[in-house]
Amino acid sequence: MKATLTKKSLNDLKLDLDNPRFAELYSGSENEDELVEYLLYNESAEDIAKGINSSGEYYQDRPLWVIENNGHYLVKDGNRRCAAVKALNHPEKYGMNLPKHFFTELPVLIYKNEVDINARILQE
Repeated sequence: MKATLTKKSLNDLKLDLDNPRFAELYSGSENEDELVEYLLYNESAEDIAKGINSSGEYYQDRPLWVIENNGHYLVKDGNRRCAAVKALNHPEKYGMNLPKHFFTELPVLIYKNEVDINARILQE
């Protein structure tokens, strides 16, 4: 198998500033908080946050697809879901009128090879 299913700390998950699904439209800085805010209000991550809030849990059947990068895990697929969870940990910081949820880790599929993860994303 080209990927390993596990859980990783939310603090170790980094959003992908170069994600082709939104990178052309995102003109903010490399500050992750700004990217979270952009995804919330421009890429429907707020709707995902509301769904997670309603269910009271993260979608265990929807792991983030990541690749290890300098001791952190770069989210290659699932940036909006990851941003929603990061925002739910600090909703006031992002101007969200939702209760705080405390997530410490999320399910991830760790890919070892960028070619493999990119090929898999293209299949979606």
